[in-house]
Amino acid sequence: METRTTSSAAVSEVLNVNNYLVWKVQVGTYLIAQDLWDIVEATDECPRQEDDEAASKAWTRKNAMALHVIQISCEPRLCFVIRLIGSAKIAWDTVEEICSIKKK
Repeated sequence: METRTTSSAAVSEVLNVNNYLVWKVQVGTYLIAQDLWDIVEATDECPRQEDDEAASKAWTRKNAMALHVIQISCEPRLCFVIRLIGSAKIAWDTVEEICSIKKK
């Protein structure tokens, strides 16, 4: 089976259900380096736009950036599964769940 690599700086090889542990480390490190990990860990919740429009926009942008990194670093089948998810945290957790099911 051919392994597709990605042009993303985040990973050397796109995620498939067999390389999750390596992918997790590479993408996690990349997200930390880009100051996006707090979105995936959900330690930083989206501020309400009514309360702080600038903070809400900043959070939305960081979430989109983290989600994009996750999406472009997945093989097409996994990307298809998470394509409608709008939260980087939920996408991250979903990928982890899918890959752990494969191991079981």
